[in-house]
Amino acid sequence: MKKYNLPKAKFSSEPFVDGFVEIEKENVDLTIGNSEKLDDVFVGDNPEYLKLLCSISSKSDFKDVVISARYREKDGESVKIMSHRLYDGSSADMSGLVSEISIECLEIIPEEGIVKSSWKDLLAENKVIYTKQFQTQKLSKNIDNFIDRDLEETSIIHTKSKAHFFAGSYFQGIKFSDIQQYLFYVGTGYRAEPYISVISAKDICQSKKAKLNADVSMESLSTLEDDVCDGKISITFPDDNATYKSVVAYKNTLTSAVFQILFKRYQLE
Repeated sequence: MKKYNLPKAKFSSEPFVDGFVEIEKENVDLTIGNSEKLDDVFVGDNPEYLKLLCSISSKSDFKDVVISARYREKDGESVKIMSHRLYDGSSADMSGLVSEISIECLEIIPEEGIVKSSWKDLLAENKVIYTKQFQTQKLSKNIDNFIDRDLEETSIIHTKSKAHFFAGSYFQGIKFSDIQQYLFYVGTGYRAEPYISVISAKDICQSKKAKLNADVSMESLSTLEDDVCDGKISITFPDDNATYKSVVAYKNTLTSAVFQILFKRYQLE
């Protein structure tokens, strides 16, 4: 039987990176478990970070608005008018739709021995730290319909309007990324039947089901998560030459409106 020469391995207690970098083998300080160093960013007269316990409340204040649009079923036929009472529930489901949400500070976390009492007093007197107003329709109006190029061309004229502001979304348990602007558009379907469609900002941006109307900007379609991550929620204390801007929000509950927001300190110029 033929014998094979097997490769020989030489083992060493030296790290495999030996020869590339110098590793200090003595005076190495390793921490296993929770480290208190991260907690230091919340300590001091002007901590680098603040964490607030907050809650959300909402309002649903809508006008009695009628949206109408002209259309023809076929070329040469007379013009018809579709009409929708926008907010009375007859044309669109209004559950979970709001005109405004407010974020209220409940307390600073951790509270004792870290944050100045003047800061606590200020937040206690001014509990609402952020209000997000969603765009709604305030006046009745006629909107334009265009040929719907997404539907197959037939003898019937298929029309669709651009997307207009409708309302915002909020209910307990909703994700911050889903607290967003909703829009509506109207049109006529395969049999020229008039319809109204309500769609979220996220879906309309991803699906391109309708073009945005001229008064709808991309900035106006931000979700609450966008606002938090972009630092739009800010707190400035009178005795500190800095402002705290939101970084991230945490919510692990399903039915509770309570959650946490982390703020980072930025020095004012």
